[in-house]
Amino acid sequence: MKKDNRLFSYVYEELLYYQKEWKHDMSDASIRRGSASLRSLLLENKLQLAWKYAGFEKQPKILAPFLDEYIRNLQIGEIDFIQAGGAISNAVQIAAVLQLSRILSEEERKRIYNKGPFKLKAMKFSDFVNSECIIVKGTAITRIEIVKYVSNKRGGAHLDSKRDQTKKLEKKYTLLDGISKIIKVTDRDPVMFELLSTVHYMQNSHDIHKLRKRLKKLS
Repeated sequence: MKKDNRLFSYVYEELLYYQKEWKHDMSDASIRRGSASLRSLLLENKLQLAWKYAGFEKQPKILAPFLDEYIRNLQIGEIDFIQAGGAISNAVQIAAVLQLSRILSEEERKRIYNKGPFKLKAMKFSDFVNSECIIVKGTAITRIEIVKYVSNKRGGAHLDSKRDQTKKLEKKYTLLDGISKIIKVTDRDPVMFELLSTVHYMQNSHDIHKLRKRLKKLS
């Protein structure tokens, strides 16, 4: 894509939309519909292009939870469910929701408790969107895979209930189907909560604030 003022206008309007509309009380249905916008900015790389063409170097940085911090002393195969989360939903902030296939020892419980509040890690944008944010039944799923799932399979842009179990990504979609039915995070679908969290960290990024201001002038 060539440098184009229409790109500046588009990305600015989408970032403004996240700032104004993606609030803690946003409905799951609204998050689902908004996933098409995220797919455009993240999967089609429009945000990174706007950053580059607006005159910034390298990539924007995002501060977000990093799952490795919480599962360092656990075997991935024993993790039934964990999600990074971190957004405020219905006036409650939740992160690092963890469910294991076994009971933790007293020592393990103390170690997890002593970690205290969830920690944020500065990541370049490409690492942020490709970082693991949910693990289900020992299978790690990235932020960009969550965006694809909601946009392409759950009705953000397309609705498709077929899951080809010969494909790795489609197997992940089946796992996400399962947790959406049986787990709630502050009365919310955990997949939608993770999308809300993704936008939450983008909105709170100093670099994204800089980009939004620059694009306002350029568009």
